[in-house]
Amino acid sequence: MPAKRFAFGAARSVEVSEKDKIIGLLGEAGVTVNGREPWDIQIHDERTWTRVFAQGSLGLGEAYMDGWWDAADLAEFFNRVLRARIADKLRVTPNLVWQSCRRSSSTCRPSPAAAASPSSI
Repeated sequence: MPAKRFAFGAARSVEVSEKDKIIGLLGEAGVTVNGREPWDIQIHDERTWTRVFAQGSLGLGEAYMDGWWDAADLAEFFNRVLRARIADKLRVTPNLVWQSCRRSSSTCRPSPAAAASPSSI
């Protein structure tokens, strides 16, 4: 998905990528990417950002299972993420999923059950 542009004044615009958006939301929750606290998320694969942005909490879980990220204290990581209501702030839509998957088709394949069900979107 291309970075979104947000205009500030007449002459300036700032691009916000899916990675920047997620990092900002994590920061609001007190989680630092590759930080030193046990609840800080450690990213091992940059594809994590697109997967989380496209698939939400399911993508986060699958990326964890694939070894793309971890945290020493998963309970506190999720405690902070849930208290900050990060999932509500991402608002995954079918169009957002399409745009993200179009860029990175290897991370956005539907499961066999989802592919068989037309109501899975």
